[in-house]
Amino acid sequence: MIEASEPLPDEVELLRFRDGDGVSDCCEVLKQGGVAYRLATDAPAFDYAAIGGGTKGTVIVMVQAADEVKARTTLLDDARKIIQEHGLPEDYHLREFDDSELKLIIAKPAEWAAFDVAAAESLLHQRGSPFTPPSYELTEADIEERQEKVRELRFAHLLLVALLLIFVVRIAWLVFAEPHAGPVPNSRPPSSSGKR
Repeated sequence: MIEASEPLPDEVELLRFRDGDGVSDCCEVLKQGGVAYRLATDAPAFDYAAIGGGTKGTVIVMVQAADEVKARTTLLDDARKIIQEHGLPEDYHLREFDDSELKLIIAKPAEWAAFDVAAAESLLHQRGSPFTPPSYELTEADIEERQEKVRELRFAHLLLVALLLIFVVRIAWLVFAEPHAGPVPNSRPPSSSGKR
């Protein structure tokens, strides 16, 4: 069993799928590559938009940070194999890209689907255009960028906790500390049942 039900230690987002298409294929490739993963979603627990056929959020594939390079490389190798066996579809959108655009995909492979990276490689090979093979290894800049995002998330989390705490304290003050007024006195004079 490779799929984890609990969050993985130090997990990172690998891929997002807008619908179910491709999720099972991705998970199967990760299983075969021996990469532990977890499926998550950004859909709320009860999605009011789902009533009447609205969107349900995206499916997110999470892996341990230590396995990210292995996971991306496994998916890329699988995409290369598919292209080698079946070729690239004639109407594939990357066929319209020029060599410099394809090289940009290969230069930042983590920002693209593995199939797009493999397709860019295949097209550059066909055109006889040299390129540096893609690498998923993190650079110092990548690591610093991730650490900055973590710091920003921690700050936002602390701010949210502080605001929630202020709100709870204010509600508690209103309920327990404010003097309670007794029942509102009747502003009308008592009615007399007797006649004068």
